[in-house]
Amino acid sequence: MGIDKQKIWMGVGILFFVGVIAFFVGYMVASQQEMVGKAISDKHISSVKKISNVETVCNDGIDNNNNDLIDCADPDCAGKPSGDGNICCMTNKDCSKFKGTNCNANYCENSEQCQDRCKQEKDFCSLGGSIPLVCG
Repeated sequence: MGIDKQKIWMGVGILFFVGVIAFFVGYMVASQQEMVGKAISDKHISSVKKISNVETVCNDGIDNNNNDLIDCADPDCAGKPSGDGNICCMTNKDCSKFKGTNCNANYCENSEQCQDRCKQEKDFCSLGGSIPLVCG
C-alpha cells in the first residue's frame, strides 16, 4: 500500500478551506467589535453634547452651549454670577434674594448701579437698546 496522493491533496484542500473560513470569521468578529465600540463612543459623545446644552460658565464672554446667547443673555445663567461681579437675570424674580435690586438688561442692579451703567453705556440707554435699562 502506497500513499494515496489524491487523499493527501484532498486533506490539504480541506485545511486550506477551513483556514480561509476561519480568517473571514475572525475578520467579521473584529469588524463587529469595532462597530460596537464606535456605537458606544458615539453614544458617549452625544450624552456629553446633551450635558453641554446648558450654559454653565456665565462669565467668560463665550456662548458655551451654541444657542447664540452669551453669558447673562442666556436664560441658563439667571441667578448666577457674571464676570463683572453682578448677577445674571431674566426677570426681577431672579434678583429677589438681593435686596433693593431689579433685573436691568440681564443684570441684577440697584438704582445706583443702574445709573452708573447708563453713564457708561450712554448710547445704549438713550437709544433704548434691545433691552433698555429702566433705572428707578
